[in-house]
Amino acid sequence: MKIRNGFVSNSSSSSFVYLLKKEDYAEMLESADKFQKQVLKELYPQEVNVFGMELMMVSGGSGNCSSFEYMDVSFQDDDLEDPDDEEAFYEKYGYEPYAQEAFYMLNWPKDVFHTSVDM
Repeated sequence: MKIRNGFVSNSSSSSFVYLLKKEDYAEMLESADKFQKQVLKELYPQEVNVFGMELMMVSGGSGNCSSFEYMDVSFQDDDLEDPDDEEAFYEKYGYEPYAQEAFYMLNWPKDVFHTSVDM
């Protein structure tokens, strides 16, 4: 088992945990687009107390055992000329219309704690 910090994984499955201050989470959520907000909601963020600090925890998995695979998130943007045009979506949002892409492109605070475990 490998433990890494960051977004890159070479294994088939990886679990992740993000811990961030509540106010930082609120700011990130405020700056998120409507699709990113849907993705976060599907990951069921939780309020947790860690060493006396009130934090928000976002966790899940990627790879073969992905939390993103069965999310009920629609990436159809009715504001686009063709709501299903992936290229136009990318030009507008800066990421491809997939849950995992939306998650990783969130405006994560600099002091967020992130760890992942490759299996």
